[in-house]
Amino acid sequence: EGGSGSLTVLAEMRYRSQEAESVGQAVGFTDTVIGTKTLLVDCELLQVSMLFKTHIPSGAFGKGLGTGHVSLEPALLVGLKLSTTTYLQAHVGEWIPLGGDPSYSGAILKVNTSLNQDLCRLIPDVPLFGTLEMNSLSFQDGLYTDPVLGAMKSSGETYVSLGGGLRMFVCDRVDFGFGALFAVTRNYLERQQYRAEFRYRF
Repeated sequence: EGGSGSLTVLAEMRYRSQEAESVGQAVGFTDTVIGTKTLLVDCELLQVSMLFKTHIPSGAFGKGLGTGHVSLEPALLVGLKLSTTTYLQAHVGEWIPLGGDPSYSGAILKVNTSLNQDLCRLIPDVPLFGTLEMNSLSFQDGLYTDPVLGAMKSSGETYVSLGGGLRMFVCDRVDFGFGALFAVTRNYLERQQYRAEFRYRF
């Protein structure tokens, strides 16, 4: 991600290892994502940004690493300072498929929230943050294939996962962290998900 002022452009290329009942184990790059982010409100207590992503079908969809079609994802990002050591971040977006199977594809409302707490500082400029996350996917249309029952309606279903993690900021440009999410609803995309991240801002 890079830019200047209130406008940035971004690109994402994820490498994933997964185990799925329908396709077995799959490892490889997922769909490519490009997008823009515009800062709308910026003050000490509140930040609001508009995010627009385009998902390009570069992953092997037959292995579950991609969708096989283009998708658009407009979203609103909010950051709120609750105290000098506590922050709330939220992401509300709509995932809109284009060119997929008209019977199966449908829009999804995505809501992700994270409560971040400054736990300690190893040295004054190296804080360690604890995170508590909740992610939800609300399917508004479309179908999915059940291994036993066949095609089933997905509209009206909401998948929710909860988890936490740790993130350390080494300086104003480098941070890294680890997190885990666990499904808390009967239906889910991943029963459990582990994520390691390294970020460098330039």
